[in-house]
Amino acid sequence: MNIRWIIAFVILCLAQESMGDTQEKSRKRTRHVIAKKTPLAPQEKTYSEPVNILGSIVKDVFEIHINLASFDFFRIGCALFPPFVALRMNDERIHSHFYDPEHHKNKNQCAFFNHFFAQEAIAIPILGLVSLSVFSHDEDLRATSRVFAIGMPFVLIAKDIIKQLRFKAAYRPYNQYFEKKRKHVCGGFPSGHMAEMAYMTVLYSMRHGMKFAIPLSILSAYVGSTFVVCNRHYASQIVAGAGLGALYAVAASRVIDNKLELRRLKSLEMGFDTLSTGDPALSLNYKF
Repeated sequence: MNIRWIIAFVILCLAQESMGDTQEKSRKRTRHVIAKKTPLAPQEKTYSEPVNILGSIVKDVFEIHINLASFDFFRIGCALFPPFVALRMNDERIHSHFYDPEHHKNKNQCAFFNHFFAQEAIAIPILGLVSLSVFSHDEDLRATSRVFAIGMPFVLIAKDIIKQLRFKAAYRPYNQYFEKKRKHVCGGFPSGHMAEMAYMTVLYSMRHGMKFAIPLSILSAYVGSTFVVCNRHYASQIVAGAGLGALYAVAASRVIDNKLELRRLKSLEMGFDTLSTGDPALSLNYKF
């Protein structure tokens, strides 16, 4: 994933926050005009709440990583560990269908266009989904897209940190285009592209159902299988990338739930009032 996409994520996040800030200022100006027409009692005062954009983003990042350390970590790990081990035991056998060791040539591969599309076209659905943080009318979808955009750079950072480890399962399969001829190149565990796709697919599937789950799952399967066929990753490394992305998706979903619940609580107001007869009454207001 190129750095330009990460910059685009941040810009869209700030744009979404700015829109919210602008709308809030507009509402405050409206209330101010109404207040001028209807003077308030001397003891009543209005205060504006400052919006801290950077603080909001840092808070979301912190909460995402706090939620990584939950029981979901063990559930996802236990679910993916058996297929990872099974594929790891057969990685070389699978790889032998797509690599000729005698001539150091890839074989039975997808066309170059398919490889290029699988590698670069991930950015298209990512940017499309992030844009929903500004243009969607669904509050849940806007919140999902905003937290998704904030979390994506840290999925990339996490996989880059893990890729620095040197162990046998981290070696990439033989590939004729790698610089070190007939030698394994490290950095294949986990698959970064698969982590991005799994993060996107699991998060939107959990929160918004089949309309996102079906197309994103098809694209994820295409990306994962293409990288195996093109000798970019072993099959076990694809599974590891999917696990990393799924873990971040579940953590991000928890953050979104907390944010939406907090907004609902803020929109519900209770208080005491008096009727025209002077009798006390309980008032309940909900902002739509």
